[in-house]
Amino acid sequence: EMEAQLDLLEADLSTACDDPRADCSGDGLQSDASSDAGGVINTDLIIIILGVLILAALLGVMFTRRGGAAAVPKWDEATLPSADTVANSMYGGAQAIFQQPLAPAIPAPALPTLAIPAPALPAAPVYAGPPLPATGLPAGWTM
Repeated sequence: EMEAQLDLLEADLSTACDDPRADCSGDGLQSDASSDAGGVINTDLIIIILGVLILAALLGVMFTRRGGAAAVPKWDEATLPSADTVANSMYGGAQAIFQQPLAPAIPAPALPTLAIPAPALPAAPVYAGPPLPATGLPAGWTM
């Protein structure tokens, strides 16, 4: 009875696979090892890359910390520019220049003034309105 049921299922499978719209895989239903191998390689590759990155980060931290704290040179406060009272004075070290008396002011030479007569402009004609008609003003009009 099981043999008959298996034959019936195989016949149904072959009928279904004959349809061009169907995508039937072969007898590899149990052989998923080929598809899994790609996944394992990808996972292994990701783990290896992460390990290399972590190792590089640790080595970088070790090399930067290996030098220890470098000795910071001690500054002599008296040699700093902020301690120079002459340079920081109001005159900036040039006090003698600012204390000199002022030189007498030399008056500028007077320039001769030239009288240039302005050209006479012709008088503008006064507009008196439109000319008076030959017959005179209309009745009731005044000028």
